[in-house]
Amino acid sequence: MTLDHFKDFSAGLESLAIVVATFLGGGWALYQFFSLRALDKAKLELEKARKALVERGILVIDLVTESFHSNGSHFLHVQVNMRNVGNTSETIDWKKAIMIARRFYKTDGDKLEAAEQMLSGSQTSDLALNSITFAPGYITSQSFLIAIPQPGVYFVEFVMQASPMVRADVLHDIAQAGSKVNDGAIIVWSTNRFVSIPQVQPNAAPAALTKT
Repeated sequence: MTLDHFKDFSAGLESLAIVVATFLGGGWALYQFFSLRALDKAKLELEKARKALVERGILVIDLVTESFHSNGSHFLHVQVNMRNVGNTSETIDWKKAIMIARRFYKTDGDKLEAAEQMLSGSQTSDLALNSITFAPGYITSQSFLIAIPQPGVYFVEFVMQASPMVRADVLHDIAQAGSKVNDGAIIVWSTNRFVSIPQVQPNAAPAALTKT
């Protein structure tokens, strides 16, 4: 091989090396580009999920009850205390809010059964609301009155339907967990407690209040 042939051969190898290096470098650049795009996309999805998780209205509901006897009848006053501890608003269709009570009694042995009659709580028509919007930190109370047919132990429950936004979030979470829910499923905010309505003695004051 002559010197000129060797120079040409060396130049060819150098050109080939440059082409290969350029190809590999370009491939690495493309890999980094698409990998970083995928990483950025994953970060955005994660941030979106965190934001959706954090930005929710979260209602905490407490029931405060007192029973009283007046004009030969028993009544249960239920005060519903509600507060939004989340960081976004939650709007409730108050017309669909339900307050119910059901008496439980003991049968033979230690078995408990519930009476068939469901008692409904009432509000005066001038105080009844159409809807309530709970802004973050918002606190409010609403009162219900239930006519009690006889003394005993009662299961009291308050239920109100969640907003469409909260319903969609909850159904999404359930689906993500791998569970199935019917399309017509109703998501609610609720709380309950047992209340004892004591027997009023004949000599008791007719309007004496009994905290429960």
